[in-house]
Amino acid sequence: MPAPPFSLQHVVPAFVLGVVVGLSFALFIPAKAPERAPEYSRTVVVEASDTPPTPASASKPVAKPVPASLPAAAAPAPRPMKPRPKPTKPAEPTPQERVAKHWEESIDGDWAEQANETMRKDLEALETKDRFNVESVDCRKTSCVAVLEWASDADPERATQDLLAGAYTLECQKILFRPGRIDGGLQAMFFFHACTR
Repeated sequence: MPAPPFSLQHVVPAFVLGVVVGLSFALFIPAKAPERAPEYSRTVVVEASDTPPTPASASKPVAKPVPASLPAAAAPAPRPMKPRPKPTKPAEPTPQERVAKHWEESIDGDWAEQANETMRKDLEALETKDRFNVESVDCRKTSCVAVLEWASDADPERATQDLLAGAYTLECQKILFRPGRIDGGLQAMFFFHACTR
């Protein structure tokens, strides 16, 4: 009598074969490695804050708290700045003070004698043109005083420019005082100071 197609005799060897094949797969096929967390190439230091960062704010730096400004009463009032005094130059002496200083100077014999002679010659070269007389010349150390006189009918204003622009042997600064009336005419003082030696 022929055996049925699905007998126990066929089932057992098939079961054993399935177990063997299953074990072989389990032993010889390596298991898949579990996924590892991604590694980052740089370290980010985040300052501590009261609230943990959310995914949206995790990459933003946490701002430090800004202290409140002091109340106006506690803040010291700014001190007003005092303007610095400008350095003052010594006052320039007046022409009268310069002449007074001349009379107080001692006489340098060698220089004064030569200066008297050259100053008189230079002034006398202008006498005829501007109609004045050289009454006196007094030289000391670095200054000279010349006294000039005009006749009463002369015009000393015309001589002013010639006297100031004249060619003098001594290089000096010049002050010509306005002529004043004297008996029989006019008189003016011509002051030469800071003369080079």
